[in-house]
Amino acid sequence: MYRACLAPLVLAGCTPLPSETAARGLYSDARKIVELRAAADWVSDRVEIEEASTSLLRSACLSPEQTHLETLRWVEARLANEADSLRARWLAAGRDLEAVGEALTLERVAAVLRRSAERVQDGECPFWLEPDPAFAGVHGDEGRLVVWFESGGGAALLLGSGRAALGGGGGARALLGHGAGARATLAAGVELGAVAAFPEDARGTRTVAATLAGAVPLVLRMRDGLRVLDVEAAATLRWRSARIEGPGIRTTVGIGFSTLRTRGLMPHALLWLGHEWFAAADGSAEHALRVGTRVGLDWDP
Repeated sequence: MYRACLAPLVLAGCTPLPSETAARGLYSDARKIVELRAAADWVSDRVEIEEASTSLLRSACLSPEQTHLETLRWVEARLANEADSLRARWLAAGRDLEAVGEALTLERVAAVLRRSAERVQDGECPFWLEPDPAFAGVHGDEGRLVVWFESGGGAALLLGSGRAALGGGGGARALLGHGAGARATLAAGVELGAVAAFPEDARGTRTVAATLAGAVPLVLRMRDGLRVLDVEAAATLRWRSARIEGPGIRTTVGIGFSTLRTRGLMPHALLWLGHEWFAAADGSAEHALRVGTRVGLDWDP
């Protein structure tokens, strides 16, 4: 069983995955689809399973037939450990749906897998979607070379020379990454943006100080279903008054979610917190505590 999980506290515990690559890819796609539909309010099993199986059909068509059987057996083996009925457990937990959340998700995944396998056997796959022995999933990064395009911005508390100032900024970046497994993607790239601060002058008047900024970020993205966790380190520079200032070092942690991949593009959004150390022009050190949001696209070319 594939149990690697690099951030169990932040991701609230990573769910197990099948050991075989193709089964892992099919299961991960099915679970992500189910979690997305459940987040939007899953009510009618019949309707939701049919529509979820439609979303899963590309993955099901690309999966070898044996993969369908292996994946479903793996899910059913996990469900076999749930001795009591979901309703009985829900009542015993004081009608707390979160108490049966994992078992409920597995039941829905199993139902979607069965329905998608039936649709494959009924000949619903187009001729250009043939089973691929190297299938590793559609809605993740495993085994893929991907490009991320991201934009974002946020606020900052700037500390330096015994003074504090509020600031903010935004920018865009492009990163090239590789899915090292079902859980992790490592990416690096370049970032350009602008940073503004609102320091006080000697008379106590607030001024605006704006500069261009650049960075070379290195990001480790970990995922569990919909959820993603980014851990990032970046070398930073600033351009002010026609000269380059720096260097600086930025570290951030971001948590958010990704959706389904369509036409090679998989959107994601994160909330991040970070710290930046920067060498000021006078030789002193500046610090910035940052918080912001980031949205982007994961492109599989």
